[in-house]
Amino acid sequence: MNAQLLENTDTPRKTGSQHPSQRAQQNANESGVMQLRAARNYTRECPVDEFYKAYVETKKYARVAGKTMGRIMSVLRDRRAIVGGEWIDLHRDDNDDRVSVGENKHFKNMEVVFAHVLAAAAEVCPARYATSKKITDFACRPDCQTASEVPGASFRVDALNYLCVSSYPRNATAGTAHNYTAAVPGQLSFIYTADSGATWEFKMWEDESSVLRNEQQTLNTAQHMLYNDIRRTCHFSVTIERTTARIWYHTRSHTIVTKGFDIHTASEQLVQFILFSTFATPFQLGFDPTVRRVVVDDMLHYEFEVIDLKFKRRIYRTVMIEHENPAAELYSRAMRVFKVVECGVEHDYVLRDYWLFDDDLTSEEWKIQREILKHLAAKLPKEEYEKVQRHFMTIIADGVVHHRGGRDAVPSPPESAEVYEYANELNPKSTAAKKPTVSMANRGEGAAFAGPEEPTETPPAKPLNLHGRKHCRTVYLEHCQDLWQVKDPAKFFFALYQLMYILDMLRRAGYMHRDVSLGNVMLQLLSTASEATCLAEKYITKIADLEYARAYSRTSQHDPITGTSLFMSVELQARAHQFRNKKIKGLLTSGYFAYSFLHDVESVLWMALYFAYRRCSRAILESTPWEELEPRLKAAKVYASQIFVDSLYGSQQRDNVFTEPYNAENIVLPHLRALYGDNSPMTKLAGLIDSLRETYEVVEDDTTVRLPTGAQVRSGDPEAPRLAESVYEKNAQIYDTMAKVFDEISQHFYSADNADALVQFSDIDFSTGKVIVKPAAPKPVAAPVATMVDGAAAEAVDGQATGAPKKLTGKRKKDAEDEARDKKRASAKRSGADASAPKAGTAGPSGSQPVTRGKTRARSNTKPAAAGKRSSGRSSGRLSKRNSTQDAS
Repeated sequence: MNAQLLENTDTPRKTGSQHPSQRAQQNANESGVMQLRAARNYTRECPVDEFYKAYVETKKYARVAGKTMGRIMSVLRDRRAIVGGEWIDLHRDDNDDRVSVGENKHFKNMEVVFAHVLAAAAEVCPARYATSKKITDFACRPDCQTASEVPGASFRVDALNYLCVSSYPRNATAGTAHNYTAAVPGQLSFIYTADSGATWEFKMWEDESSVLRNEQQTLNTAQHMLYNDIRRTCHFSVTIERTTARIWYHTRSHTIVTKGFDIHTASEQLVQFILFSTFATPFQLGFDPTVRRVVVDDMLHYEFEVIDLKFKRRIYRTVMIEHENPAAELYSRAMRVFKVVECGVEHDYVLRDYWLFDDDLTSEEWKIQREILKHLAAKLPKEEYEKVQRHFMTIIADGVVHHRGGRDAVPSPPESAEVYEYANELNPKSTAAKKPTVSMANRGEGAAFAGPEEPTETPPAKPLNLHGRKHCRTVYLEHCQDLWQVKDPAKFFFALYQLMYILDMLRRAGYMHRDVSLGNVMLQLLSTASEATCLAEKYITKIADLEYARAYSRTSQHDPITGTSLFMSVELQARAHQFRNKKIKGLLTSGYFAYSFLHDVESVLWMALYFAYRRCSRAILESTPWEELEPRLKAAKVYASQIFVDSLYGSQQRDNVFTEPYNAENIVLPHLRALYGDNSPMTKLAGLIDSLRETYEVVEDDTTVRLPTGAQVRSGDPEAPRLAESVYEKNAQIYDTMAKVFDEISQHFYSADNADALVQFSDIDFSTGKVIVKPAAPKPVAAPVATMVDGAAAEAVDGQATGAPKKLTGKRKKDAEDEARDKKRASAKRSGADASAPKAGTAGPSGSQPVTRGKTRARSNTKPAAAGKRSSGRSSGRLSKRNSTQDAS
């Protein structure tokens, strides 16, 4: 199948634009539709047996064998749980009044079915299925809704499995780790979504509307689960319409769903999944064993276990979120960036967690960086090489996540898998259910609307070739600001000025970055900054995210299309050369398309325009009557929304910016003049559009090598004729041209007269034209020491965690819990003035504070539903907002 493979990288949310309250409900309704549209190209269907072989047994889970399953089914029939080939508690007759009881009451009996199955399995095979060996409990909670940390971010499920013993302390607010809870309104009991296993969606009927609602809900739940907890590598779910069930497996690569089976006539399949969802290990259910939740000053954070490039095991603890994007599509790199500290080391590092295509073409960043530097060392004088080397990050650890379960990766769909046909969300054949779907608003202040009202992408004519993905982590020595966080125009355009030098050096080495974006360009504050007199002495620009970098000589049309959609070149979005002269016969660019050096250059210009279209001059804002200025600013905002679209396919308006000479002079230039004034160097960005377009035209019309008459270019042939690197060398003046403009803009705003010269649109009250005064951000604090890990005390020396904590089990765990209870009782009895020395065996060393421990809930051994009722600190269930920067990629 010659299908096109697309890479959808993350686009960080917009800052400073408030989520309109009047659109909150519309956002909730559209979220399910958006997820379904995205999933259409990434969902495959396969038989149940192949589903288990590809996605369950590869994690070393053994399904119930045939003979054992036969004995379990015999016990279920003997106990009359199954009568006449049907589950007695899920029996329904469409002519029976029982149907009138409704969906919730009918499927509430799934709890009884669970209890029957678990009791039968325990009787047949107690060594494996004893009640004490359960990993999860099950509860039907059709009114269960997550309690979110920000308004609007919530979801509902009909039923769920959840960990019998919470995997982390329960009385902490969110830090760099989220802490959503799932609660029934009006009831005290709740479940943390980070403890949720498989989720279930039920519908009484099997009409298209019911199928559609289940599909939307399971997709939304999957996105919420994978975003809520970085430990989550995948998510299992089940949908049932009337009696037809499907098992779903959601990953960052794709979604796989089984063919439908009847829960009565194929009751063994339901039993099989009930046992899997109850007794599979957390790893088999999709929890990453190399990540733990820790509590720091009553706030949840993560600890990552990482193997560095010297094969040494290191533990890094998160202290700040640099980037995460809850609005990103389910099937993406899922990039998250944290500021971290190594346990026992006083130094700030950066850790990236992400998912790459699992193919031979995608390598680890450190290997690509090594190859690039090797080529540069061979081509450049020593002094020049040392100069450019400083612009690369120092990589401490990099590669695929490994654990006892093996290499963390998602396989490609089985060969027999077929494209899954979702219900038509725009025209279902029946009336849709009224149950609300997920509302995934962006987290934090300044979150933007989660998505467009209308579809912006045209799906490929052929199904995508779905590759697997591998789970990777990278740790950098330098802690830098990415350009998403840089608001100062002097520093921003200084970074772009140096970036043009970096990209020119990459070109000379024969390499392209292929994902130039605000999140991959870093600005580091130098240690000599206090004595500096210019920006070059204060900061240095560094390039990161090289995993998609590729040598120009090794590119082919068959390569995945990579990039961040906001900054992707218009040719990549069109998958064709846009600037060649169609009247010239035999041009190489008429028969071949692949990534080129100029696509990286165009991404930089899109970054500059993105910055420019989100601000205006403070002097213009304060000196121009608002009734005169408002329409100009609104016109610029509308145009920006048309050219900066979060879509791999771009838009016609975006394409016209470069392909139509009229646009730069008659649209972009007037906008920049209105925003910054006629004499501002910012207006020169419009001229760069013309300069780059002219460079494209000269390069793509090159006739040094022509295609033979009638020659056919094979799209996947890396040896196919293409433009020589010398063609780009002859036209490399564009690098200097753009660098000079960026430098001029940077110097203009660096002067004292132009300090604080710009105002972001998000800081303007568009009803009055006044600048919104925002409270000052709190000062950052030093990272405190973790005091609790996964419910167990972390061992520490001199106030510093020494590495991976020891999790207490068995008698040690019971002794520790008794010790904690004794301390609590003793503390309540004595006053501060009369406090006596702690008893031996119950207190820590002199001067240390007692380590608290998360409560382990009691669970029923007979009825899974009762396990959901548990006591916990409800007052701490409502979570505070985090105070961290999140606008990085």
